[in-house]
Amino acid sequence: MEKIQLHQRNTFKFNQGWDSEDEWQHVGEAKVLRPRNTHWDGEYGGYTVRVIADYSIGDKDVSDAIAATLSHSCRCEHDCCGHVSESASVQRVSRREYLAHIFQSRNI
Repeated sequence: MEKIQLHQRNTFKFNQGWDSEDEWQHVGEAKVLRPRNTHWDGEYGGYTVRVIADYSIGDKDVSDAIAATLSHSCRCEHDCCGHVSESASVQRVSRREYLAHIFQSRNI
């Protein structure tokens, strides 16, 4: 189990690799449970995780904040760097529980 800080993106001026330059607002904290359905062939893959939002978040749907927190991309200025990017798709299962599908791809 891992705890993550959730942030909601307020501006969208930069692409995913540089999105840390945008303005973000802290939403709360969540627990990420052990990954399941893991598959990786060296170039592409993915896994699924359950995310449990903290009680302090309340009834707000934080799917976008979870997706933004679990997604990342490299900042390399050239192709074929070999880094793995992850893109998350999140759906709400219950009041506090979310299911995140993480898609991975290597920059080759």
